[in-house]
Amino acid sequence: MRASDQHKQAMLTPLRCHLVIGADSAERSNLAALLAELVGGTVHRPSDPTTTYDQPLERQLLLAAFRPSVPLVVDGSHMARHQRFGFLQAVESLALEQPVRWLGWWIQPDGKVTGAERHFAPDRAEGFLHMVQLKLNIIPDLGQHCRILLGLEPQPAKTESKVVPIEASIRGASRRIQAFKLHAYSRLLDFERLIYLIQLLLHDPDLRLPEADPAHVENIEKRAARLLAIHHGHCYGDLEAVKANMKWLEKQGFQRPDLQTATIEPGPANAEIRIEQQDGVGFPSTAHLGVFQRQLGLIRYLIQCPYDQPTRSPDTTTEWDRMEARQRTRRRGHLPGLQGQDSLITQRLSGSLHQKVAEGEPTDAAEAKRVAERAERLAARDVPLRDHLLQKLEQAGVAYDGELRRFDKDIETLITPYQLRTAMGHSAAKSAKNQNRNGYALGTAVFTVDQLTNLHQLITQAFDRLKDPTLLDLKESLDERLSWSGIKLEEILPVRSFANRSIIDPEKVNAETMAADDEMLKVEHAIRERLQIRLRRTQDAASHSDKAWPLMILFHNIGWYLAYENVATRGHHGLIRISRLDRLKLQSVLDADIGSREALQRPLEDAQRAQERLRRLCKRTGGIYLGDRLDLQEEIVAAKLDPDRVEQLLRKGTLVKVRFLCTPAIFTFIREGNNRFPKKQMKVSGPLVSDIWQPNQFSQLQPVEGSHPYPVELILPCWTVERDIDFRRWLFGFADGVRIEEPAELRERHLDYANSIRALYDDPAQD
Repeated sequence: MRASDQHKQAMLTPLRCHLVIGADSAERSNLAALLAELVGGTVHRPSDPTTTYDQPLERQLLLAAFRPSVPLVVDGSHMARHQRFGFLQAVESLALEQPVRWLGWWIQPDGKVTGAERHFAPDRAEGFLHMVQLKLNIIPDLGQHCRILLGLEPQPAKTESKVVPIEASIRGASRRIQAFKLHAYSRLLDFERLIYLIQLLLHDPDLRLPEADPAHVENIEKRAARLLAIHHGHCYGDLEAVKANMKWLEKQGFQRPDLQTATIEPGPANAEIRIEQQDGVGFPSTAHLGVFQRQLGLIRYLIQCPYDQPTRSPDTTTEWDRMEARQRTRRRGHLPGLQGQDSLITQRLSGSLHQKVAEGEPTDAAEAKRVAERAERLAARDVPLRDHLLQKLEQAGVAYDGELRRFDKDIETLITPYQLRTAMGHSAAKSAKNQNRNGYALGTAVFTVDQLTNLHQLITQAFDRLKDPTLLDLKESLDERLSWSGIKLEEILPVRSFANRSIIDPEKVNAETMAADDEMLKVEHAIRERLQIRLRRTQDAASHSDKAWPLMILFHNIGWYLAYENVATRGHHGLIRISRLDRLKLQSVLDADIGSREALQRPLEDAQRAQERLRRLCKRTGGIYLGDRLDLQEEIVAAKLDPDRVEQLLRKGTLVKVRFLCTPAIFTFIREGNNRFPKKQMKVSGPLVSDIWQPNQFSQLQPVEGSHPYPVELILPCWTVERDIDFRRWLFGFADGVRIEEPAELRERHLDYANSIRALYDDPAQD
C-alpha cells in the first residue's frame, strides 16, 4: 500500500481521544498527564475549566489542540451533563478531517452519589465509547490500573478485584447497541432536548403552537429555545432542533386534549447516528425504537389523562341513583359514603358504626370521620394504581405487556428524574412521595401554575362567601390534585375576594328545599340533561306544583336563585321566572318518576334558545325580576331596541321611561357605574360648562339649572318600574340625591317613601 493510501486510511479511522472529568484538583491534572504519556498524546486545558464551548475563542483553542493521529487528552471539570454535551457538540462543529471518538475518565467523588446526581452522572450513553469510573482512594497503583484498562499491561495473576480492559467493555456494549433499532431521537442529547421541551410546555401552556400566524409561531419557538438554554444549558437551545421538536409533538398528538392511541413515530435514524452505532458509540436505552415508543407513549397518556386513578370500588349506579341514595341516607340519619355501593371492605369496616346509628346510640363525629377515611383508604386498594394504569396504557397502545417492573423502571428513570410531575420551582423529592401514592400527574397541562392558583382561589371564595354547596367536591378535589403537582397552596396569598356573601346558611336551610345540597344536585342534573321538573313555592303551602324546565342557577346579591320556564300549555314558550332556591321545593324530576326520558327531555336547541331568552330578559331588565306576563316577556325579548320600536313599545306601555335629576355626587356614581343597565336603554347628562370630565356615548342629555342639574333617563320594562324591589331599592336609596320627574306614579311612591320615614320620626308614640 502506498504511503498516500495509508495516510487516507489512517485519516478515516476514528481517533480515540480522552476527556478527564472531575472536580478541580491535582488528581485530575495528574490523571490527564498520565493518560497523555500512556497513549502518546497531548494535553489540552480549557482557559475556563467550566466552559460550555459556546464562545468562538474556546472552539479555536480546541481546534488548535488537535494533531493528526495524535490522541488528545482534555483536562477540564465537565461535571455537568450540559458541559459534556457542549464539549462534544463543539468538537463535532470543528469538522476535523479525522473522525474523533471519546473515552471518558470520571474521577468519582469520595461520598455516595444519590438521586438526580446519580441519574445525570457521566455516562457512556452521552456519546462516549466508554466511561471509566475511578475511585482514586481505593486504587493502590493508578498507573498500573490505567495500563491494564488501556490494554498495555496484562491483569496480574493475584489481584483482589478484576479490572476489565476498556476494549472488552466496548465490544460487549457494542453488541447490545447493534441490536437496537435506532431512530431520530436515539442520541441522548436529542432525547433530553425533547423531554425538557415537554417539561417546559407542561408548565407554560402559552408556548403551544397556534394554528395560524407564522410570525407568532416563530416567536414561540425562539422563546422556547431561549428558555431551554437558560434552564438546562446552551446545548439544549438549538433553535432548529426545537422547531422540529415542536412540530413533532404536534403531529404525535401531545398537544391535543383527546386521548391519542396512534403509535409514536419518531422518524428514522440519520446516517451519522448509524455510523456512530457501527463505531461503538454509546446510546441510552431509549435509543431502541420500542423503548422510546413505550416511554413517550406513557408521557403522552399522562399528559392527556393526568389524574387517572382506579375507581375505589365497582360502581355501576347512575348519577341519579347516587343522588337518591345520598338523600335517603340523610333522611334515615345514616352516614353518607358508607352505603351498599361501596366495597365489601368498606361495608365490613363500617358495619359496627351503622349498627350504632340504627339503634339510636350516640356516635362521636371524630370516630365517624376516622372510620370513613379508613374505609376510603382500604377501598382504594381494590385496584392498585399501577395495575390500573397498565391496563389503560395497553388500551392506549402503549406496550407494557403487563410488566410492572418495566413501568416502575420508566417512572424511576424518566418521569421522576426529569421532574415531569412536579411544578416548576418546587422540590421533586418532597412532592414525589405523594405522587407515587396518589398518581402520576404531569405538570398543569391546561393552565399555568398562576392560573391554577387563581382558579383555586375563585372556587374557594365562591364556596366560602357565596355558600355554593355543589363546589365542595370540586374544591376538595382541586386541593388534593394541586398538592400532587407540588403547588403549595398554604404559601399563596389570596389576591381577590367576593364582597357579597350569601345570607342563606346551607347547613340550616330546610332540607326539603332546593337550597339543600342534595336537592341542588338534582336540579343541576335536570338542567344538564334538559329534563322537566315539578316544583312548588314554599311561601304558599296550599299552592299546586308547577311543571317547569329548569334553565340556570344564578347568584344575585344575597343568595342563589333558580331560573326556570313554565311548561307551555299553548304556544312554544312558557313564562320565565326566577325564584330563590330556599323558597322552592322540588317535587320530582319527571323522568325519574315516569321513566320516559325521551318524552320529557327537551331538545338541545330549545334549551339553548330558552337560556338566550333568559339572558336577554335579565339584560334588558337590569335585574332578575321578570314579571308575570308571558306576552310582555315575548315583546321584550323579540324587540330590536331601535328608536322606532322603543317609541312604539313606550306608547303601548310595555316599556316605561324613567327620568330623574341628580346632584353632582350621585351623578358621578351613576355615570361611572354605567354597566347596570343596557347601553341602548340609558342616557345621561353631558357636562356643565364648569365640569372638567369628558362626555361619553351615554352623554346625550342637556344639563339643567338648580341643585340637581344632571338628568338621567332609563328605558325599562313596565314590570321593573312597577314592582321590582331591587330597582326601587337602588333608586330610592339615593334619598334626596335624586328628584324623579317621570313616570308620575314612581315620583309619588318616592314622595310617599320619604313622608312615611318623616312621619315615623314625627310620631310621639315612637319616642
